[in-house]
Amino acid sequence: MALNLSGLDTAYARRDLAQSTLRQREQILTLVRQRVAVQLDSRLELTQAEAALPAIRARLAAIDESIALSNDQLAALQGEGPDAALHIHRPQLHRPDAVQLPTALPA
Repeated sequence: MALNLSGLDTAYARRDLAQSTLRQREQILTLVRQRVAVQLDSRLELTQAEAALPAIRARLAAIDESIALSNDQLAALQGEGPDAALHIHRPQLHRPDAVQLPTALPA
């Protein structure tokens, strides 16, 4: 069960990253549209900016599917039905902020 929770936590972290990337690409698209409107960029840059969005949206959908599957697996491990997966929330796993290295290493 711990592995499933860890995997679910990782999937949520990947989703956060993909969501952030999508927001960034949408902002870039807005800027490129403005630049094309005042003829600072060409249609090529606009096409490239538009092309990035569907791939990121598809990645988000795949991650959401992975999260749903992990939730179903956790519900099954708990001996509950598939409806229980709807009530599983994002795990809050404790991570150390930084790895402490020893002050002196043996030679």
